[in-house]
Amino acid sequence: MKKIVFLFLLATIEITLSAVFFAPFGCRFYHNFLHLFFGIFCIVVYLQLPRMNKIDSSACYSSVDMEGKPKYTLSRNERLKGTKAVQQVFAGGESFTCYPLRVLYVRDAESRTQVLFSVPKKRFRHAVDRNRLKRLMREAYRLNKHVLPQKTEGLHVAFVAITDVLPSFDLVQKKMREALLLLAEKQ
Repeated sequence: MKKIVFLFLLATIEITLSAVFFAPFGCRFYHNFLHLFFGIFCIVVYLQLPRMNKIDSSACYSSVDMEGKPKYTLSRNERLKGTKAVQQVFAGGESFTCYPLRVLYVRDAESRTQVLFSVPKKRFRHAVDRNRLKRLMREAYRLNKHVLPQKTEGLHVAFVAITDVLPSFDLVQKKMREALLLLAEKQ
């Protein structure tokens, strides 16, 4: 809505300027030039407006901001990637179950806490269902990750779905919070 009001204001200014300065003298060329200039200016401003209020997400890794309030982000740096790291979690990690989630984790002092979300094809045949459940788990983790202590050694955590039915978001969020609290206790 602000963009539309801003563009309307610019168009009004352009029409007023062209009517006051160029119309009385019959300078059609300058009138058209001013009209073209303001049109291009409006397009450039319109394209830049969405970018003006964006925050650089690469600078916001911590899940707690400067005032101590939790940040509800899940950046790429917080995702567990790499074949060796994933194999290490699944091969030698400790685990516990908080139905419908199975949590596998390994302590890693060298890195920060990183997470992985997995839904087996054996339990959910359709990719749509697997992606939906992964999305629910990611969102539940994103909203509750502040439960984990910040100043501890890094963890590599894998959340694996062990249910055969697609659960509701409320259930996933409740169990994710329980799992994160258990994980914080075991640390």
